[in-house]
Amino acid sequence: MRRYQIQLLIFLVLQVVTLGIYRWVPGLALWAPEDFGILKDAITAPPLTLDAMAQLGYIASQPLLNLAFAIQYKLWGLNVSGYLYTNLVIHAFNAFLVSLLVRMLFSRFDLALISGLLFATAIGNYGKILLTISGFEPLVLSSLYLLVLYCLIRDDFKNHGRITSPWFVLGVGLFLLAGLTKPASLSILGCLLAYKFLFFKERGQ
Repeated sequence: MRRYQIQLLIFLVLQVVTLGIYRWVPGLALWAPEDFGILKDAITAPPLTLDAMAQLGYIASQPLLNLAFAIQYKLWGLNVSGYLYTNLVIHAFNAFLVSLLVRMLFSRFDLALISGLLFATAIGNYGKILLTISGFEPLVLSSLYLLVLYCLIRDDFKNHGRITSPWFVLGVGLFLLAGLTKPASLSILGCLLAYKFLFFKERGQ
């Protein structure tokens, strides 16, 4: 129970730190051309119904992201700050996932917290991913990829990599959900290979 309480504390700390450091972001105006296109598509899209979601174009073009943008538009409309707040929350969640991975690999909460804080604060490319509505897409995909890594590595730790374990099934399911067309999908395989090589002794192999 204490472990979960510490993990919850780390999650809250990362959310507070992220929202505190980037508190100026939600006050930005639209500036990226693709953001105007996203809002235009949201305004002209058919109502969010099961019939609309069943259309071939919706299914073939990353339905998870289409659904997420549709829900955001329902929530925020043309209020840009809502979209940018969402980006910050997801980014903080990704930092938390990084801390979970580090905690699992090294069994140290202090190292997990430091890793999460570094991930939350060290944003490349001037933090552009947090400053645009379109940044939501790579943030969500990052969440899925980090969750895939966590599930598959945890399966290796707890179940010796059995493909019948719930962790493995969940990891594969999330991988398929993320879609197989993104270049970052190859990054997952690279990370897993690096894990297998670098943590050879820890895995008892």
